Amino acid sequence: MNTWEDTELFKAGFAGDTSDADAAFPRDSQVPISMEIFATPLTQAGWRTKPSWFVIATQDRAIDPRLLRQQAERVGAEIVEVDASHVPFITRSREVADVIDRAARSVPSAGL
Repeated sequence: MNTWEDTELFKAGFAGDTSDADAAFPRDSQVPISMEIFATPLTQAGWRTKPSWFVIATQDRAIDPRLLRQQAERVGAEIVEVDASHVPFITRSREVADVIDRAARSVPSAGL
């Protein structure tokens, strides 16, 4: 059961650059979020000691790209911008995979 009554509103705000069929899965698989998680103190942030990468979807209408950029800069992440909605892993999967690949190749292996 999805939490979105207006399926077109979901698509426009969350997955505007997808087909109706591709927008259906993230829409229909939504679950309520516990707002308590935002009050939990962060004590061990990985970005403080590890390199970080950040894909910013410039057409995101769910989270303002300016806020995303501010967060990425705050953690010193390598920033890659893609012309996509909130779901670039669906609509720009090749570009997102390339960022993951570059990130993985740039970190020395730990004897694997």
